[in-house]
Amino acid sequence: MITFTQNATFGQLYAECSQSGADYRIPTARVENFLAEIRVPLNELLATPQWGSVKLLETLAKYNG
Repeated sequence: MITFTQNATFGQLYAECSQSGADYRIPTARVENFLAEIRVPLNELLATPQWGSVKLLETLAKYNG
């Protein structure tokens, strides 16, 4: 499972993957594009841990920074 949190001040997204222990940080400027690519609304992403699908992990790696 991947748990997402958001920095309330700057808007960055953080993701923690319980399967691998990997952490990801999506900079504020990339958040909108990331959400559009995974097609999950921000409120749903923050409220519900997501399954660590290959596509989601690849997208996290793409926007990580």
